[in-house]
Amino acid sequence: MSKISKNNMFGAYLSELRKTKGKTQKKFAEEVHMSESTIAHYEQGRRTPDIETLIILADYFGVNIEYLLGRSAKFKDNLSTLTEYYYEDITYLDLIATIKQFNKHDKALLYELIKLMEK
Repeated sequence: MSKISKNNMFGAYLSELRKTKGKTQKKFAEEVHMSESTIAHYEQGRRTPDIETLIILADYFGVNIEYLLGRSAKFKDNLSTLTEYYYEDITYLDLIATIKQFNKHDKALLYELIKLMEK
């Protein structure tokens, strides 16, 4: 991957993933039902997607949001490593306190993620 600015990790990862699939910005934009200029702005760091868009993009590429945001390359292929990562870095009480702040929708998404990881 080319040199990535800390201010545009997302754009660099998005561009790299798109190119890995052999898609032009135009073709990719059509497939994810966005405008070509939106994709260009994301890749250039001019715009940042909302959470719903992040989910669409992560699903399209088969990665998780942590990877797409450039948080860690180790999250690209294995969601279970996400759990291991968090258990190493925060305490159980910190995790519970964080989850209590989630809205109803986020709690439902977390529940679904946990169910997937148990399989």
